[in-house]
Amino acid sequence: MREIRLPGGRGELAALRFGDPDGTKLLALHGWLDNAASFVPLAASLEDFDVVALDLPGHGASAHRAAGYDYVYVDWLHDVLDALDALGWARVHLLGHSMGATLASTLAAAAPERVAKLALVEGLGPLGGPAESAGTRLREAVAARRASSRTSTPRSPRACRRRRCARRMRD
Repeated sequence: MREIRLPGGRGELAALRFGDPDGTKLLALHGWLDNAASFVPLAASLEDFDVVALDLPGHGASAHRAAGYDYVYVDWLHDVLDALDALGWARVHLLGHSMGATLASTLAAAAPERVAKLALVEGLGPLGGPAESAGTRLREAVAARRASSRTSTPRSPRACRRRRCARRMRD
């Protein structure tokens, strides 16, 4: 298992790579408040695959978004596509957990030519609601975000060190 770095359109992406380099290409996407190390316990079961477990932006060792920029769901789709492009993988199997499962499902719909198969763990899908309330929910979310940005001082995010994260996974 080794750490790799990949160029991304919105910052450098970090990942863990393991398995058989000649195996079927598999990109693993972690859940919210998690990182690539969450797939370490599965490494032995995935030894026949060429696995890249991606740290999504703002997680693990990947770059954080610049101050004042949000983590918009659709941008993560572009981050995943940037990773696939950097790896030279035209078509891939996706393994997603929680938020990573929703990203994998959405990517399969948005770019079906890039996804051969999906494996989803605890994937419930993106949040939804009645179409007629979408505008109200959006206005409330934007107003809440604007209000909180006026009352708080932005802090620079701290990256979680892999060893500490892996230790938490074992405990």
